[in-house]
Amino acid sequence: MIKKLLSIGLFFLAFLLPLSASAQCGDSYGKNGLCISYAYGGVEDIGPTIASSATACYHGKMMATAKAIKIIVTNPGPYQLEVKETHYNSNGTIAYEGIIIFRFGGIDGAYQEEEWAIKGQKHKSFFGHWPSGNR
Repeated sequence: MIKKLLSIGLFFLAFLLPLSASAQCGDSYGKNGLCISYAYGGVEDIGPTIASSATACYHGKMMATAKAIKIIVTNPGPYQLEVKETHYNSNGTIAYEGIIIFRFGGIDGAYQEEEWAIKGQKHKSFFGHWPSGNR
């Protein structure tokens, strides 16, 4: 029973985390009003030092979210990470969904290796780097 409740809690956390991450952008804007925040934990088999999700905001408005899906074991390495990204229209509806494959290449994280669309057309890249290791 406890295991089932924990599974349900983690399921809801996985969907609510990107929404709560957007609030982290708030009024602290980066260069040109863009803020990208990363969250850690909550994704099984990803590990605590690899970002599990990300949110891109522009002047406090959520533009895109991304969620780590799985580690791809390659032989020989380095390993890859599959991430699903979602971009939003100004009215909050989904404009684009796609998959990005990142390749780990050292202590500073992973870099985009390839991507493909699931639906929609991508107009801007927000997630070209995926942090891991030292946050």
